[in-house]
This record gives sequence, C-alpha cells and structure tokens, in this order.
Amino acid sequence: MSIARFTEDGREQLLQDHLFSVANLAKRYAEKIGLGSFGEVSGLLHDYGKYDLRFQRYLNSASGKYKYCDADYLDPVANKGKIDHSTPGALYLKNVNGLHQNIKEILTLITAVHHGGLIDFISPDGTMPLSKRLEKSMSTDGFQKAEKDKFDFELSRRVNVEKLQQEYKEYIKKFKNIENNNIRLFLMGLTIKFLYSCLIDADRTDSTAFEDSDKYSILYDNQPNWEQMIQALEKHLTRFKVRNDIDLYRRKISDQCQEKAGLPGGIFRLNVPTGGGKTLASLRFALEHAKKNNLDHIFYIIPYTSIIDQNAEDVRAIFKEYGLEDLVLEHHSNLTDEKNTEINNILMDNWNAPIVFTTMVQFLEALFAGGTRSPRRFHQLGKSVIIFDEIQTIGIKNIFMYNAAIQYLTEFAGSSVVLCTATQPVLDNEILAPHQLKISEHNDISAGIPEMDQVFERVKTIDKSGILNWSHSDTVEIIMNEFKNGNSVLTITNTKNAAKELVELISSKLTMPYHLSTSMCARHRKEILKKIREDLVKHQKKEGPPVICVSTQLIEAGVDVDFDAVIRHLAGVDSIVQAAGRCNRSGLREELGRLYVVDPIEEKIAKLEDIRRGREVTKRVFSDFYEQNPNKDLQIINPIVIQNYFTQYYFNRKSQMDYPVFLGKYEVSDNLFRLLSSNEISRCQANRINSTSAPYFAYAFQTAANEFKAIDALTQGVIVPYLEGKEIINRLCASKNPYEISALLKEAQQYSINLFDYQIKELFKNQYLHETQIKSGIFYLSEEGYDDTYGLYLNDHPENVYIF
Repeated sequence: MSIARFTEDGREQLLQDHLFSVANLAKRYAEKIGLGSFGEVSGLLHDYGKYDLRFQRYLNSASGKYKYCDADYLDPVANKGKIDHSTPGALYLKNVNGLHQNIKEILTLITAVHHGGLIDFISPDGTMPLSKRLEKSMSTDGFQKAEKDKFDFELSRRVNVEKLQQEYKEYIKKFKNIENNNIRLFLMGLTIKFLYSCLIDADRTDSTAFEDSDKYSILYDNQPNWEQMIQALEKHLTRFKVRNDIDLYRRKISDQCQEKAGLPGGIFRLNVPTGGGKTLASLRFALEHAKKNNLDHIFYIIPYTSIIDQNAEDVRAIFKEYGLEDLVLEHHSNLTDEKNTEINNILMDNWNAPIVFTTMVQFLEALFAGGTRSPRRFHQLGKSVIIFDEIQTIGIKNIFMYNAAIQYLTEFAGSSVVLCTATQPVLDNEILAPHQLKISEHNDISAGIPEMDQVFERVKTIDKSGILNWSHSDTVEIIMNEFKNGNSVLTITNTKNAAKELVELISSKLTMPYHLSTSMCARHRKEILKKIREDLVKHQKKEGPPVICVSTQLIEAGVDVDFDAVIRHLAGVDSIVQAAGRCNRSGLREELGRLYVVDPIEEKIAKLEDIRRGREVTKRVFSDFYEQNPNKDLQIINPIVIQNYFTQYYFNRKSQMDYPVFLGKYEVSDNLFRLLSSNEISRCQANRINSTSAPYFAYAFQTAANEFKAIDALTQGVIVPYLEGKEIINRLCASKNPYEISALLKEAQQYSINLFDYQIKELFKNQYLHETQIKSGIFYLSEEGYDDTYGLYLNDHPENVYIF
C-alpha cells in the first residue's frame, strides 16, 4: 500500500487516507466562499505524485524501512526534494476534458505549488513559470498500478466537472457590479490565494494531527459558543461604575455597539474618541454580530506588538471566570525564518481559534507574503468579524491593496469588518476613486450619539510647533515647570534616539524619568507600564510625587495611562490626537489637561518619510485653522480638523498607494497592485517573446511576494535576557525536542525585540548576538547588549529609527 508519511515511532499514514482527509478539510474551508468543490479536488490531487514507486522507495528509505543493502533502497539525502510529487496532480487536472480553462488554471496552480508558495503565471520578463512547469512530460507508468487505478476511479467520481463549473459560474456573478477591470482581477487573485490557503492548511493540519494529535491540538471543529462569551462580557460590564459624563458616554457607545450588532454583514466604522472604551465596545459588537450571523472567528488586528499583550490579557481576564480564556489566541510575530523544518512546521499557527489578537503586519502577510507559512492563515479570515484597531496606522503603500482585500473579505468571504479609531482615515473618500471603500451610512456604529465629542474634550492644545529653534532643553523646561506645579508629564517622541537624549537630559536636571520604546521587550515594557500606572495612582491620591515618562509612539495606541500633561513632538494630526488620549483620560480632573505640541531641532526625521510628510500636512492644517479662526486657540481634537488632515495627506500621496516598486532583476518599474491584477506590462512582454498564447490569468504572485514588505524595513526577532528570558534562552540552547522548542518560542515572544539588519551586524561584530543552536535561525542577545533603562543599547551605533 502506498503511504503518505512515516512518523518518528514508525506509524504509516496511507496515501489514500491522507488525500481523502485533506480533500474533506479543504472542501470545508473553501465552502466559506462557495467553492467547496475546488478545495475538494485540489486536496484529492495535491499529493497524487506520491503514488510514484520512486517516491515510495524514497519514503521507505528515509524512514529506515529500506536498508542501504536493499535493492529498492534510494538514498534519501541525495533524493530529498528531487522527486516531483506535486506536478502529476496538476497535469491530471490539465487533461480533464470539458473543464473551463480558467478553472484549470486556478486548480493546476495551487495543486502544483502547494509546498513552495504561489508562483507567477507571467513574470515581468515575459516568461510563464506555471505553463513551463506543466510542459513536463511525466509518465504515470511508474505508479503502483492497482492502487492508482482504484484511486483514479474515485477521482472520476469526485472530480465533478459540472459541479466545478456550476460553482464557478455562481461565484463570478459577484463580479458583475465591479466596473474597474484591475479591481475585478485583483479580487479574483485573492480568490486563488484563498483556495491556496485552504489547501495548504488542510494538508498541514491533517499531517500534523496524524503525527501527534495529542501534543498539537489544532482543531476547533465545533461552532464557538458565542452566547457563553457574551454572558461573560455582559457580567463584566455590569461592574463598571458611572462616575462622570465620560463614563456615561462610554456606556452609551457600548450599548449602541450591541444594538448595531444585529445589522447584516459589511464594513462598519466605529469612530470613538480616545478613552471611549472602544476595545470592549467593539468586542460587544463582535460577539453579538458573530452569534447572529453564524460566524467562525473574531480577529483583533492591532498596529503594534506593544499593545497586543495588554488587550489580549484584558479579554482573557473577562473569560477566565467561565474557563474560556484558552479560546483567545495571541499571535505577535515569528522568531524564526520560514524554513522547511520540523520545528517550523509545528509553529505554522493557522489562527484556528475563536478570538485571535494579531498585528497588521501578520494580517497583510497572510494576504500578500510568499511561501506557505503566512498564506496558510488567509482562509481563516473568511466568515469572521475583523476589527482593525487604530486603522489610521495603515501604511500608505498598502492602501489600495488593503481596501481591495476588505472588499473581498466582506463581499466574497462572508466577513464583517470594523474600522475602529478616534482618528478615522478617509478610506471611503472619492479622492481614492476607484479604490475607495463603500461604507453604508447605516454602518457608522457610533453615529447619532449627541455631544459625544464635547463630552470627551479633556485637553487644551498649546501649540509651540511654530517656534523656531526649539530644543530639547526647552522641552525639559516645560517638564520642570509642570513637575514643580505638581503635575505628571508624558513626552512622546518620533524616534528612539530623541527619547534617549531627553531621558539623559531630564535625569541630569530633575529626576530619572521612566522610559519606553520598542528597544525593550514586551515584558520589560509591561513591567515599566505597571510601575507608571501604580505611581500615577499614588500621585492622584497625593501619596507620591508626579510621574515623568518619555516614550516613543508605542504608548499612543491603546495604552491606558492618564497624565496631567502631554508633550508631543510634531507629527501627523492623527498621532497628536492619539497622544492627547493619554492626558486627563477619564476626565476626572477639575481643569483640562494640557497638550503641548513642539518641534525640536535635534530630532532628525529626514529619512522617515511617513512622519516627515505627516508633519508637513499638519503644519498646513494648523495654518488653515489659524487663518479661518484668527481669534481662537487651536483645538486639535476636532472631527473637521482630522478629516481635513487625512484628505490632504491622502491627496498628496495617492500616487504611492498602489505600492510602486522597481524590479531590479528585470529593470522594470511597476506596482504591486498591477502585478496582482492585470499584470499588463508582463503580459505585453509575454506576447512579444512567446509563440504560444499566454494564460488567461497573468498574476505575478511570486514576484509581488518577493517585493512585498508589510513595513518598510525587514526585521528579525531576537530573544533578550530580561527576567525569565534568561532561562528561556538557556533552555532553547539545550533542548532537542521540537515540541518543547515550540512551547518555549511562544513564551519567548514576551522577551523578544525586532532588530534591523544593521543592528544585527553590529551586535554580531561586538559578539553580543548568538544563535541558540547551529542553523536553528533563533537568535538571542547576551546580557552585555541589554540595558535595564533603554533595552537594546548600542553606544557606538545610535539608533534613530521609527518602528513599533
């Protein structure tokens, strides 16, 4: 009997069992978009080539069942990756009579490449990698005939041409109202990616469950018990007391979220002032909406890893009383590179949990990254509530692709999306046409709550950004005056270097301030934030001195702290408004808090384009305000000011929203949106150089994935020796058990920081950076490279970077 794999303890999984199991799983996943037969057929055929006798000899030799002296022995090292078991299934599909060409192209692609990542239909040089791969002359003469004939009979029954074509016909009806051809093609490209995700997750899930179902529990087969989670949240909400108007309006916002949850699925907007309780309000909406629409998951997509742990911890605490805390998955980032190793196969988390907290980086990589690790997760986003917290942080280059992805998830994959922030970007504005989102006015969740903005007006803006030659010393003077008057002060900078310089200057004149940046691991930041909150409470009770803190932007989004005054280095209006949310947060002070906006000459941002461009627009918005309101003080927490800012900012940068790239390998300028839609430049080149006709689909999936970066600079996760991080490092260096390593790496996420290439090179040079084991791809920092105040500390190579 042909086998699919051997386990370490010698158990065999029969090939036909694996193929049927993967087909059933992939079918179930693909039914979310109405293409269950596509999932089933790709699952049946993905490992069809394993019936080849050579592949069976290879597997038996690799497992040790065949010995070196046996006639059928095949050197497993020399033949690893050499016997193509993916293409035969694609060739079978290519030769199915009566099947529409578009369906063949979709299914042959995902079947042929299920191990290595999607490849191009047409590359920028005009070559056609998929067509070339399908030109292989692969005989099935070497297959085990009796088994193959039996399986082929089953294939003839289950590869139902009529059903495939009927599903496809019904599916493409959804495109009839999409006028723009590139958008239509982009959405079809996401369909292919979705089906690819269904196949690779089904394949990995079945394989891992067979190998070790006890140690790797990955299946939540039953519909989540949303009602039980709703009860837990409602009980938690009854414990909140109404102390003032802000608390009263937090309750009104939450109640309106519950009320609007009964609306049909779509794109929703939750525009709540900072401190308005949007995390729990949006959770209330999501739970009710998921229950009423029979959805599978709730995703919180958060901009920075720095706030995932806080939000996930808050939600887990709500469910803990009911024993449901394990239903919350917290996914930060990956500490290892994507490699085909046993460890990484286990670590390829597939987001199969009822509630998932992850980052915008991970979300975008599930959609647009290459390989199999991130794309595996894509299909889980179907039939889900997806909450984007602080949506204004979306990178400018990603906007057209992001908007199309949201359209796909809501119109094709049965999901609902909530855009959640105090500073709503104008993603539905006509200046983005034809790429703007279409948001129904009925789906504005917080609309109609009277006087909400006035109630949440808790700060006075003091604009000093126009003062020339402002210096760090001037900022410290404000801090000293506030401190002497008994007020706690938070200063927020644009760069880590500016934060470090301010900390040193303050400590030389006044007191050692608290410091926060992403040079510190999450556990370190959590410890510091805990101390800050404790000291703020003591100060408010007049039991301790005022608190001084200097932080990078990480503190702005979702971090619950409450200072008397905030100083913000000039940035985009959205960042300044978010900073204001850390001042007089609960409105319990007798007077308004103070928000100072300053522009120090020492902070160098020339290479930080997003901040620089945001500052330029902010200066124009401020100027417009003063010109139109000559006798008024600037009040930045104003919906008109925020909308004016985003309208100008997006108008000025629209040319960058399709993710422009220069493809150095091909000497071609293009953009990722076009590469993932019509790919017309590549198609024209293909028509010039090829005698055969090009395929209907032209997607340059692999080329686009190679160019895609969710953030501008790639980073590597590194474990640091902070508190328990030291023990984790020691155990990772010693362990040979992949399951133990997997568990340790999950723990290590709280003790890791992300480093740029230049930092990694510098740390290796100074012998501060090491690998846990040879070729493990897991790195750790020695104690000499980590500081209790600043985290990563490079004296001879100061950082001036903007990353979270």
